[in-house]
Amino acid sequence: MTTAKKGSYLSKEQFLRYMYNVQNSFKDQSLEHQDGWGILIDGHEAIKGTGPFHRSDVGSYLANRRFVSFVAHVRRATHGGISLNNTHPFKYRKIHCCHNGHIIDFDKKKESLHSQIPGMIETRDLGDTDTELFFRYLIGKSCDRSSLNIDMKNLARNLKYEMNAIGFEAANFIISMGNEHVVSCMGKELHLSENTKCLTISSEPMGKIKWRPIKDGTVLYLKHGETKEID
Repeated sequence: MTTAKKGSYLSKEQFLRYMYNVQNSFKDQSLEHQDGWGILIDGHEAIKGTGPFHRSDVGSYLANRRFVSFVAHVRRATHGGISLNNTHPFKYRKIHCCHNGHIIDFDKKKESLHSQIPGMIETRDLGDTDTELFFRYLIGKSCDRSSLNIDMKNLARNLKYEMNAIGFEAANFIISMGNEHVVSCMGKELHLSENTKCLTISSEPMGKIKWRPIKDGTVLYLKHGETKEID
């Protein structure tokens, strides 16, 4: 994901750099992860496809748009077949979720997780992935029961607890609502690069800019490109 700092927009060059033009770009990563792709614009508009991203021309279309942030995900299927319904980012109301990793022994935990989702949280439209089921479970733990509104800092605290309690092989999440984002790192590498104009988080370093690893077990709350670590 890349997000501009407060008051700024991402340039066409910034978008194309990470999508296509640097070493280990999003396009390069899609050569190994070919089971679908998704791009989330400004935390509310998702564009998805089921084929390999490197065969798509969506990047050239988006390069002519003006936006503050984008989250990009390429999928290697673990639970659930290849379909748009199983492709990240997943959406519930105004919130979107992308994830790298999977729940350990998901088949044994699936029924229990589903049973703990409150009745006011819609589940009839769920796909087959462990990510989307956990996402709805987390929404149920985090939302106001009367309005269904979400405080993203509260969601971040719940994510930090639940990703340890549930039992993930890896729990690298990006959960977005508008200009607010929650990012977690557990079990897989995650890297951060920052300058005066934007902040970028990636599962793998891209290009020759300076990156720093995010410590395993970290959950971050981001708004306007500024980060706060969740205790």
